[in-house]
Amino acid sequence: MDNLLLKFMTCGSVDDGKSTLIGRVLYDSNNIFSDQLESLKVISKKYGTQKENIDFALLVDGLQSEREQGITIDVAYRYFHTSKRKFILSDTPGHEQYTRNMATAASNADVAIILIDATKGVSLQTKRHAFITTLFGIKNLIVAINKIDLTSYSEEVFNQIKMDFTDTLKTLNIQNTETSFIPVCATDGDNIVIKSKNTPWYKEHTLLEILEDITILPDTNNNVRFPIQYINRPDENFRGYAGTIENGRLYVNDKIKILPSNKTTTIKEIITYDDNLKSAVKGDAITLTLNDEIDINRGDMIVLESEYSITLTDTFEAMIVWMDEENSVLNKNYQLNIYTQKVNAKITKIEFIKDMKTLRNFKENFLKLNDIAKCTLQIDKKIVIDRFENIKECGSFILIDKMSNKTSCAGVVTEITNGKNENIFLHNHTITKELRAENLMQKPLIIWFTGLSASGKSTLANELEKTLHMQGLKTYLLDGDNLRSTLNSDLGFSQKDREENIRRVAHLAQIMLDAGLIVITAFISPFAKEREFARSLVKKEEFIEVFVDTPIEICEQRDTKGLYQKAKDGMIKDFTGINSPYERPINPEIIINSKTLEESVNQILDYLKMA
Repeated sequence: MDNLLLKFMTCGSVDDGKSTLIGRVLYDSNNIFSDQLESLKVISKKYGTQKENIDFALLVDGLQSEREQGITIDVAYRYFHTSKRKFILSDTPGHEQYTRNMATAASNADVAIILIDATKGVSLQTKRHAFITTLFGIKNLIVAINKIDLTSYSEEVFNQIKMDFTDTLKTLNIQNTETSFIPVCATDGDNIVIKSKNTPWYKEHTLLEILEDITILPDTNNNVRFPIQYINRPDENFRGYAGTIENGRLYVNDKIKILPSNKTTTIKEIITYDDNLKSAVKGDAITLTLNDEIDINRGDMIVLESEYSITLTDTFEAMIVWMDEENSVLNKNYQLNIYTQKVNAKITKIEFIKDMKTLRNFKENFLKLNDIAKCTLQIDKKIVIDRFENIKECGSFILIDKMSNKTSCAGVVTEITNGKNENIFLHNHTITKELRAENLMQKPLIIWFTGLSASGKSTLANELEKTLHMQGLKTYLLDGDNLRSTLNSDLGFSQKDREENIRRVAHLAQIMLDAGLIVITAFISPFAKEREFARSLVKKEEFIEVFVDTPIEICEQRDTKGLYQKAKDGMIKDFTGINSPYERPINPEIIINSKTLEESVNQILDYLKMA
């Protein structure tokens, strides 16, 4: 990545001062030509809001309707440079109805400047824009707290907004971002290019200095992705495969594989308009010739032969921003565009919609304009798709309404849900689960304890294992805290990490069951789909769900760690039973309530005798 060029965007609520700030940056950095300045003075007298002074917002509010209304409608792009760096900036609309324009700009930016009106603080649009910018892969945020002059340059106001925005990021589970905060007055230029004397308490850099010094880290994923855009065959003596390298680097003589056919060959030539190359990198538009005659079609993907982690899938989960004024329809046929592929697609399920007012998730069976949602999508054939966080270019897409030809949504792939890795081949072991169980003289089982924190799951699971062990049975207990200190020590407590925690536990339990053991698990596992996933991995008779139905009031009384109180005090986010739901099992095999430890163990043992 060329760190001499920085692409950044501005966003925020209506009238927060985005266009004025950009105009100030251009003016104070001497990036306005004399004829532009004279024209700006004339326009300012006609449309300006700064009396006799220059209205810098009009420099980027280029549309007639924008000037008349005093708002930004479309995305305004500008190129400028300083002695240190080149910049491409995009000024985006603040109105909610133009959120789609803002999302488009976010998909092409390295840095986002989020403006906040110091007199209003963090707004609904602030939250929405913070979520969308990070959703589309922006890792560097600059929070410009504007109109600080209207608060008498208050350090206290600045710190409060800084704390509120930081809390918003935590609540939205936005991680791994570099965030800078700066107090500015865009109208007067405070801390834009020149350090302001009005904020002696602010010791950090000016806005332009931050933009000049910020480092954009290069992608660390070097896996090759070269989708075929065009088959070039001017005559019978030449066949070339044209496209743009979306990721990685290709060399002449590289051993490559074509997907989905899995055919292999080597690269003969790398051709460009100017010359033949020995190698080409991400972003290069090239034509390849190959050493073998292979049937290759538009949309096929060229990768290195040595890559084994490539997924061909027809189903995936994605976070999307709905951009159409027409509501979404489940199982309606849309066209999905991803790299050079155009395939039929359906939204089969809306997992949740993010309520930007409360920052909580809610369920609905349709999406309306500007909704941000997690959805499951299904396409009509298996293609190469990557998670957005791994390879952006092969993990971002748009949906097109086939009737209106409008862009319905933009999205990023978060999870491949049923993709089959074409390079994985399961081996049939000679020693089977049945033989291991026969050798151990027991029936393998998964006994899955679920319930609220402090409900008594771990205590009961431990006592059950002791009893079964004394009976000579071979068991193993998987407990939440123990696994989080070992196998799952890399996971946090976000919803995504908690789901991954249970996914790993379920597969580990499946492996132990295959070894012939009686596996006992003790996890809150609050969501029904997680427990159903664990159940789906084994035979029906091999999975026993034990619901420890202890009232939350008793759980709080037993809570020696003080977690419930911390959750009520706002110190712990997404704590099950307080600020995150627990979905009660509908048909568990066993329900434990209002019994002594001995009685509860005996109830489970009685069930096992009949199982």
